[in-house]
Amino acid sequence: MERTVTLQVDRAAGELHGLRNPLGHTSRAKITAKHLGECKLTGELKAVHYGHFGGKRAALIVFGFTFHFQTSRKLFRYTSASIKITFSSINTDTIDHREPIVQKFFPAAVFGECVKEKLEWKWEVPLLFGTSSLLPVELGVHPKVGQHTTVERGQRAEIHGITFGYPNVQDANVVQWDLSENKAQQDGVPHYFPCAAIVLHERGEFKAEVTVKVSTALSIAGFDPRAWIMNAKPWSKDDPLHFDWSIVPEGVSTLAELRELDLSTLTEDQCKMLTPLPVEYQVCYYSKASN
Repeated sequence: MERTVTLQVDRAAGELHGLRNPLGHTSRAKITAKHLGECKLTGELKAVHYGHFGGKRAALIVFGFTFHFQTSRKLFRYTSASIKITFSSINTDTIDHREPIVQKFFPAAVFGECVKEKLEWKWEVPLLFGTSSLLPVELGVHPKVGQHTTVERGQRAEIHGITFGYPNVQDANVVQWDLSENKAQQDGVPHYFPCAAIVLHERGEFKAEVTVKVSTALSIAGFDPRAWIMNAKPWSKDDPLHFDWSIVPEGVSTLAELRELDLSTLTEDQCKMLTPLPVEYQVCYYSKASN
């Protein structure tokens, strides 16, 4: 690879710094930021609304994740990404301690435009017959039997969300979204992905640990060095996001239009407006010209 990457190292810790919460603040607008060569990913806290869901205290939290890469260099695109958000209590020493519960999340599933791909299989087997030495045989000419099969299948980009509980399986406090590219087009995952979760927590204070893992098209014997570097060291972990019913981080929307709305009544159209996804032909990709 004719490419050099310069990393800024923390001499004390031996790691690149993760993002920290500002002093005197419970949270921050920028969730994560990693940059390696022509691949860059960022995560932001877009909106926080404190309200109610079916009569219980709830927070609607909107996230936005951006995946930058150059489509002109296919090896350096993101072929998949996984976003995992774990909500947990800040004060765990109370008798009635319970983790926050993800009551709703969106989008749950997204399917891109289907691209037809034609697959062909062909096989042939020569038929060899025994002959006597009295019969002439033309060398290299044998009858054959075989089969030719052609099928069509559709390929599309997909996004799937799921919730699960940790450490209590029955209480869903973890939400995860998995993104995969359209393998027929090989254009990578969407440039921008917004998502949201509605979290119940009676005490009004909780935290969220956000991890983003990616895979790129550069793979040598199944090993993806760029994705490994961006997923592991030298980066240290980002601080968890802290949520407090009385505070919204600076630069984050409060969704004032939802002030009187019971979040359990959110319609599908309202969810789409909060996390608008571009259709495939409107997806924009990073290039040096746009810097």
